[in-house]
Amino acid sequence: MGICGCLTSKLAGCILYLVSSIFMTIGVAIAALGCVLHFGGNAVYQAFSSLLGSIGSTNIGGEIVQLGILDLQRILGSWSSIISYAGLILLGLGLFFLAVGILGCIGACCNLKTMLIVYAILTLTITVVLIGFVIGYYALKQNMRDLGAEEMRKLIVNEYQGRTHPSPNDFSKILDIVQGQLDCCGVTNYTEFYSAGQWNRTYYYSDSVGYIQLTAPIACCKLRKSDFEPQFANCTLSPTAQNSNIHTGCYDKLWEFLDTYANVLIVGIAITAGVTAGISVLAIIMLCYHFKNDVTPI
Repeated sequence: MGICGCLTSKLAGCILYLVSSIFMTIGVAIAALGCVLHFGGNAVYQAFSSLLGSIGSTNIGGEIVQLGILDLQRILGSWSSIISYAGLILLGLGLFFLAVGILGCIGACCNLKTMLIVYAILTLTITVVLIGFVIGYYALKQNMRDLGAEEMRKLIVNEYQGRTHPSPNDFSKILDIVQGQLDCCGVTNYTEFYSAGQWNRTYYYSDSVGYIQLTAPIACCKLRKSDFEPQFANCTLSPTAQNSNIHTGCYDKLWEFLDTYANVLIVGIAITAGVTAGISVLAIIMLCYHFKNDVTPI
């Protein structure tokens, strides 16, 4: 039994050292991701440029408007601050994982009982926190979605000016890109624009008709991707489901874009929770042997 216990302890120590080394690497990677999310919006855009290609750059009124990840965050309202805070959390979490990994390596190599006790407690704590984070995300997911949609509505009401404005602001240009490239209109549909206080609805339709008051933004029409102009001339005068996208909201499509990668992150966190639970078991195995045989003084 003594030999088996010693071999089990040594095997657990070797595995613990190996896994702790991987843990340190993961910690560095998580910390780097946190830095990028919090400090490097442009770097994030470069990294995901291929994914953003479908909504990349568009010629609006002779001006090339480039759409990046920060613009998507702004359109999604609260997601901008959420992603920034998530970056800080990941940075802290990564540094914490790195420290725990170093602690585990030292404890496994030197058979230091005190370090193994601290290590077991920390890894169990991490496991509980990560599981709580996953549960919390899915519990609050709908609330975050609703909050983001409401923030986007506020931006439309307070800032949207439209293409017909003499000098449209950046939000107007960005939203028009999203609406044109994703074939959508507003948050859920075109009715959100009824409350847009800065929207210039006056539009010159033709010599015979003259000026009209737009029912929906021009970007809500089905547009030619080459020049971003309406495919059907009558869309601006009388938008329908056939010549426009007035009944298709943008927020669901934008949410789906971010939610896809959020789910990948959540799966990664769940896997990490499983790994930390396994590490805790290894540390406990070593501790059980040490406490039973009192082979280490500290």
